[in-house]
Amino acid sequence: MVGRLVVWLLPLVLTGDLGTHAEVAASEVARLYGSEGTLPPMGVTPSGHSLATDAVPGWRFAPGKAAYLSALTHDGTVIMGAEEQRETSGWHQTADGMQIVAFQPGGRSFQPISLRTDAGHLTATTPAGRPAGADIGDVEPVKGTDAVAFTGVYPFQDHSAGDHWPVFGLITRGSRGTWRVASQWSSPQLRALIADPALREQACPATGVADCGSLNEIASLPASRDLVISQYFGANAAKGGRILVLRVGGPPRGPFTVEVRASYAYPAVTAPGDPFRQLTPAIREVQPDPTGVPGDERFAVAFDVFPPGDGDPVPSGLQEFRYDAAATDPFQAITPVSAPVLSGDVSISRDPVSGLARYTRFVNLHYDLQGNLWAGQADLPYAKGVLDLNGGRLAVYAAGAGRRLSGACGYVAGRTLSSYVSPAAPGVRAAWGLTCPPDYSLTQPRDLGAAWGLVEDPSTRTIAQIFISGTVLPVRAYGSGAGMRFAVGNPFAPGLAAIRPPAAGLQPGVRQAGVDSSHRLWFTVQSLASPGNDEARRTLPQWLYRVDLTRLMSADRATLPGVIGGSELIQAERTATTSTYPGQGRGERVSTAYAFPSFDRADPTHSAFTVQGPGFGVGVPDGTILEFPVSVPSAGTYRITYRATGHPGSTIGLSADGRGTVATTAIPCCRFAETASAPFSLGPGAHTIRLTAPPGGGGWSLNWVKITRL
Repeated sequence: MVGRLVVWLLPLVLTGDLGTHAEVAASEVARLYGSEGTLPPMGVTPSGHSLATDAVPGWRFAPGKAAYLSALTHDGTVIMGAEEQRETSGWHQTADGMQIVAFQPGGRSFQPISLRTDAGHLTATTPAGRPAGADIGDVEPVKGTDAVAFTGVYPFQDHSAGDHWPVFGLITRGSRGTWRVASQWSSPQLRALIADPALREQACPATGVADCGSLNEIASLPASRDLVISQYFGANAAKGGRILVLRVGGPPRGPFTVEVRASYAYPAVTAPGDPFRQLTPAIREVQPDPTGVPGDERFAVAFDVFPPGDGDPVPSGLQEFRYDAAATDPFQAITPVSAPVLSGDVSISRDPVSGLARYTRFVNLHYDLQGNLWAGQADLPYAKGVLDLNGGRLAVYAAGAGRRLSGACGYVAGRTLSSYVSPAAPGVRAAWGLTCPPDYSLTQPRDLGAAWGLVEDPSTRTIAQIFISGTVLPVRAYGSGAGMRFAVGNPFAPGLAAIRPPAAGLQPGVRQAGVDSSHRLWFTVQSLASPGNDEARRTLPQWLYRVDLTRLMSADRATLPGVIGGSELIQAERTATTSTYPGQGRGERVSTAYAFPSFDRADPTHSAFTVQGPGFGVGVPDGTILEFPVSVPSAGTYRITYRATGHPGSTIGLSADGRGTVATTAIPCCRFAETASAPFSLGPGAHTIRLTAPPGGGGWSLNWVKITRL
């Protein structure tokens, strides 16, 4: 939980793209789980994907608790950590307990798991009577066991002496199939396990607050199976990056033992050009490289960087490390591989005072099964409390002998971290972190908002990127090293404003989980209350989304009407075109069907489902195509109506099944409007409708197409 982007989603009340009954496939693309009475009657998402809802008996989080980060077990159980129901970073809890939830989709079983303090209590309050529960920082399956590890973040509320929430523990499934807490350790209990005084004070400082530096996100290493855990705080709750490695022992279902194997603390860092201005990197995320081998297990961290006085964050990078499980010195087991790095991309927005832009920051990381490191980016707000909604390109650092992070961008032993700087450039402020351009940069995510998470479907090499808006974008990789290629699938819009209709002080949010063996992405949808809102202590709706990634990588075939006057509306983003082409920058890859959020209302005659929230438009440059698979029940004549916009001279060429152009239509300039093609004929069976942007006639954007039988 600690160090995540603390933002609020705007209450999107504008009506987005609308779907029709005809667009709903035989099986849903997505399913939304929740409690009875909280599921919206959408049927179709704003991106035109079919949606089913499932009211689960007994689905109920504890009052004041929101669904947070999740994990999938080998049998498909979704383990969800619960956090406070208000974005205040844990300092003022909204619940008096600590909770994990296990959901088994096949049996539709929802099981809350309540944790206890080290004194055996299920609840805690402050002397003033306010809730003094604790949040789950992360959950992670432990390799070689049936257990799921969890961290407790902000478990230091001042409720009573000698009564502490756990900072680390494990849950397992019991003999009757229900989940239980197998072992747990509070901060004092974990400290007591560390014999070396120096290691004890660095790994689990007791100064100020008893939280072991706020154990946060967990990564399971592939060879040693040790757990790397990010620590957001240093001693006395001061932000200061630290990394902890724990080794779990014991039988597969517990009880378990835990041993502190290694600790790394970031040294002092000063701001570029100002040796008296100290920066504090607070480690937010840690991700393991699955190709690691004994003695050289790699992992990467992303961090927030704060100037003195806990002021506005500054651009934050990533850094790669190596772990040697056989090292005898716990202070030498973790060593830097790369310098702290930034991509060198520049923010879209500018400082309203100085007029300067800043380097974008890395937000999320993921190593794929080949060892390529993917990194999502976002802009940085210029003032505390300002929304951070602007996105950035998706960076890929390719694996291999020539990997930039261990080569040109590698860490030099003895060199101070403060010396790694991205210099000032015309109109751009200098920043801490070496400029290290990735091997590949995918531009499509830049227009979909701030990056929020990355997760992989390993069997198909598909990376799903999740954005702050809840949008999901699948990207499939092919090849390796200098020969990597990419396909970008259809963006998925979950319709958050319809799931959680805007209300005073209440907002939706999303948190990722993982991908199951059936290629389905799972992520939680939260209800959160604004600071000071008493709603935060009540039971607010929480949901779980399931999205079929394979259906986002290939467009469903739309069935055209066989009756004169009937029509079928197809959202532009539901195209079969997934190709990318080289851009102008080094390693840049641009989506042929470049999607961007669109708030345009669809044809009012197709309003069977009114979905709030943005859908997408698709921009098409010169010389490229969009393809839409369709099925025709009987031979007939059709006309396509385009909702599109372009510049003077923009035209759409229409053809079917690769044959010559059958109609060319001029596109309205400068605003979305509807325009119709000339009639054309199709025989019965499967066809592919192709829309082309001829040289000099491209640069148009498409919201949707409506195909009408004449």
